Amino acid sequence: SGRSCDWYLECLHKKYPCSETGDDYALTYATKFCKLYEKHHSAFSKAVQKWVDSVRKCLQVSLVPYIRPYSDLSCAELMKVVFDSHVPCYVK
Repeated sequence: SGRSCDWYLECLHKKYPCSETGDDYALTYATKFCKLYEKHHSAFSKAVQKWVDSVRKCLQVSLVPYIRPYSDLSCAELMKVVFDSHVPCYVK
């Protein structure tokens, strides 16, 4: 849905538990920064709030195909996919 920071742990990390590899995007990067933006959300202007919400949704929606049962990436491949999705979501 793109509305919750918990998606990274409940969906992405569940499919790709990469903690052991050092490529654990869901825990080390996505959840951390999503929660940071969430914590300070009310301090942002309405325009920035809208942008933050839209980026979060874009990032999560772009990863949905990779949590499907037929998708099977390595942790390193997932990290590349994830970071490749950032710029388009930031400027969209």
